[in-house]
Amino acid sequence: MKTQGKINLQPLPELKVLFRETAEFFREHFSLLIYLSLILTGIVLILSFILGIFGFSFAFLVSLAKQKVLFLVMIIIFVILGISLLIAALIFQILAQGSIILAIIQKDYRRETDVKKIWHEIFSQAKSIIWVNILTSLVILGGYLLLFIPGLIFGLWFNFGIFVLLQEKQVGRAALKRSRALVKGYFWPLAFRVFILTLIIGGSSVFCSLIPFFGSVLGMAISLFALPFMYIYLYLIYKNLLELKKVNQN
Repeated sequence: MKTQGKINLQPLPELKVLFRETAEFFREHFSLLIYLSLILTGIVLILSFILGIFGFSFAFLVSLAKQKVLFLVMIIIFVILGISLLIAALIFQILAQGSIILAIIQKDYRRETDVKKIWHEIFSQAKSIIWVNILTSLVILGGYLLLFIPGLIFGLWFNFGIFVLLQEKQVGRAALKRSRALVKGYFWPLAFRVFILTLIIGGSSVFCSLIPFFGSVLGMAISLFALPFMYIYLYLIYKNLLELKKVNQN
């Protein structure tokens, strides 16, 4: 009978190996991943623009408060249109993130693909992708509402739900359960590796925010590269967890 101790005898890759393999993968498939990252960045910019319009429009509506009927009609139109645009932008953001992950998976398996094929497959699985993201977000949010630590734990447990969906074709709660099962026995090694990556990306963002004038542009450029790098990094961890679980079952 296997023990929990035997599971830990098979470690995750060291940080330097993980970063090197991530950089090599990124360099090999640079054009496709940057193209998809550009789409995601564009969607994020559109989402930011919509939020900006929300703020400006609200200020304008306040000025109409004395005209009660017009004010009420404008509020209703504003809310319906604004919420619709916001939901659409968030959905496309989720799908754009999924497109990067799917491209990484397909390229890792040496499958012939391009942007058109990737988005066609993403749209064919749109409902499942959106549902997994909603479930993951709700569970993690619930953890943060309880206390900060449960939110972090849930975030690590269910971090690979979208990878499970796109790679193993498990949907909904099954994808989240599978993600947690993969993390079991590797929580702290995984937490350390995710923390280091988050520290590097977060530190870069803070550094850019301190630079006047060009800081926002530089931050956007860094995020353009950081997004695919992050997903490759997480995918390699996910792939190693799959292999380690198979080894531990033998």
